[in-house]
Amino acid sequence: RQTVELGALVDRLYEYAYLLDVEPRQELERLDVGLLVGEVLLGMSGEIEGAGLEVELDPPTGLVLATDREMLTRIVQNLGRNAVQHGRGTLAVEVAAWGGAEGGFRNGVAPDASIDTARLFDRFFTADASRSARSSGLGLSIVEVLVTGLGGTVSAAHDPVAATLEVRARIPSAEAPSTR
Repeated sequence: RQTVELGALVDRLYEYAYLLDVEPRQELERLDVGLLVGEVLLGMSGEIEGAGLEVELDPPTGLVLATDREMLTRIVQNLGRNAVQHGRGTLAVEVAAWGGAEGGFRNGVAPDASIDTARLFDRFFTADASRSARSSGLGLSIVEVLVTGLGGTVSAAHDPVAATLEVRARIPSAEAPSTR
């Protein structure tokens, strides 16, 4: 188990260092964001089920965005992994249009959780010290680098009364070749 965890940490460190050091070349294409989010979460169904999370997702149909498929997929995967590692109860995933695409991942947290949302995207930061052995503290940092690379913004909000944490990302649509 420790070997697997160490391997995952090395992979995350490499990915983070690569993203910071290299200007990622975007491969723009027009894609249905709701469909992509659904496919990624379906691919994570074993992990999500293993974490005991119930997923709520009602993605819009036809929300087409010109963006990089690989980068957007990695954003959704990292947000999903964050919920799997730290969430409880329900994972509510929202996808909406705003001139680009906006998505939110909201999951339950411990009722007594003290989460510093201002630091959640900091490299190696783990909101709960008792979980630091299971987390590299790089997942949300990678999300921030990728979202920013796509020209978007990412934020987090902790609601201590509802015992939830929500991470939201806004990604503008870029100009992409027509699919005619």
